[in-house]
Parts: sequence; C-alpha cells; structure tokens
Amino acid sequence: MSTPVHQKKRQIQYLQQKMTLMQEMLGEMEADDDLQKDDIERIEKILQDTAVKLRQFKQDWKENEER
Repeated sequence: MSTPVHQKKRQIQYLQQKMTLMQEMLGEMEADDDLQKDDIERIEKILQDTAVKLRQFKQDWKENEER
C-alpha cells in the first residue's frame, strides 16, 4: 500500500497521473473493437479509487485551512 500524500502539490500530481492513466486506457479501448466487461470494470475501479482519494484530499485541505 502506498504512503499517504498530504501536500497539495503532490495530491494534484497524483490526480493528474490518474487522469493520464484513464485517458491512455480509454484511448486504447477506443481503438479496440473487442472490448470486454473487465475493461469497463477496470475503469470503474480507477474512478472509485480516485473518488476515495478526492474525499481524503478534500478532508486534508479542510483540516489545513482550520489550522
């Protein structure tokens, strides 16, 4: 498991990397006529994991503002 990221800059970099990964995966899917259910499930998992991270980052930012 990865270590938590608490710096805003690193959090944004994390999100950028996830979005780049998604774009690459979707680009490959677009070129592939033989898409499978697993392909969509991988995208869904990345979106779910990213949503969890976004909530964590949002909480971190809120806590930092309150300090």
